[in-house]
Amino acid sequence: MSQQAWRHISTASTSSKTCDDGTRRRHKKHPTAKMNTLFDKIWDAHVVQQVHGGPTQLYIDRLYCHEVTSPQAFDALRHRGLRCFRPEKIFCMPDHNTPTHDQDKPIADAVGRRQVEALERNAREFGLAHYGVMTADNGIIHVVGPEKGLSLPGMTIVCGDSHTSTHGAVGAVAFGIGTSEVEQVLASQCILQQKPKSMRITIDGQLKRGFFGYFLLSFPIHFSNFQKAFFVSILFYLFYSEINFSFLHNFFEQY
Repeated sequence: MSQQAWRHISTASTSSKTCDDGTRRRHKKHPTAKMNTLFDKIWDAHVVQQVHGGPTQLYIDRLYCHEVTSPQAFDALRHRGLRCFRPEKIFCMPDHNTPTHDQDKPIADAVGRRQVEALERNAREFGLAHYGVMTADNGIIHVVGPEKGLSLPGMTIVCGDSHTSTHGAVGAVAFGIGTSEVEQVLASQCILQQKPKSMRITIDGQLKRGFFGYFLLSFPIHFSNFQKAFFVSILFYLFYSEINFSFLHNFFEQY
């Protein structure tokens, strides 16, 4: 993200004044002032233009490609004679058709094997980073992204996979897209997207012992797939990841 975009995010909820000693100190805006959520600040910082009567052209910081939803997108680029606009922002990794063991042997499923091989060829042809099978960096892209520091706070992240929203756990705006949209990002590093609505949850009173566990058991009934993924992602990264999340504390303190 550009320095200007980061400056927009970091100053959106605070302002500063000059003190008697000549120093400038930041302070929170008045409670009655209009407040934007972290989602709003990140989204607004990435808007390229608003199409009149249509969607938003949104800049994308990271595109993750796997072997299932990307082949047709690369074929479309070839057909139109296009190259990837910003190849350094795109990372490819097979993680759907790859076996969990015996990876040194050929993939038994013929379709899956062709998809994995096609992703490797496409990454090589278009000059993209590729974390292939039998390499130390290979794994599930939604785990590897945060592990390698590719998914960071303040970013916009997309992938042709419904689990992409789990990257929201690190303070990013992340969502799954279709193959035609993968093509958009490959060619322009932007996507046409309607800004989704946000939801506020307010809990009054004191939670009873065991409520958290009950909440986790009951939310699949009441929550959408996006909301499920968001809460599961928080649990996953907090309890099962070896990442040091201390840097998030300083980031969220700004808001």
